Amino acid sequence: MNRSGSVVPLLMKRYKITPERMLIVLDNMDLEAGQCRLKLKGSSAGHNGLKSILQNAKTEEFMRLYLGIGHPGRNGDVIKYVLGRFHQSEKEIYDQMLESAADTVLKLIDQNPEKVMNEINRKRADKTD
Repeated sequence: MNRSGSVVPLLMKRYKITPERMLIVLDNMDLEAGQCRLKLKGSSAGHNGLKSILQNAKTEEFMRLYLGIGHPGRNGDVIKYVLGRFHQSEKEIYDQMLESAADTVLKLIDQNPEKVMNEINRKRADKTD
């Protein structure tokens, strides 16, 4: 996954996708488990897979849908945590997150990305209040 960007230019060319219409869906340890966040562009913020995509796509002008997985607490546990299985007790949280992510993707097909971003990110903020 850390070198996933190598295929991006090929897919963009094959499907005639402009960067601003491309959506990358990825995990995010900085978000609470189950939370979704949409960004329209930006840096890698240290995410190795995203670094690879940025390097190969040669642009930051694409959307990212971050899926929160939480953080294991200790940096030494990160790889095992990210590549490991979720606990059965978290199933409902992740099922709801995936449902929200799928709904977001469908909305992006025919709605203004900024409107969708404001809606999904506002839902995230409402849950933390």
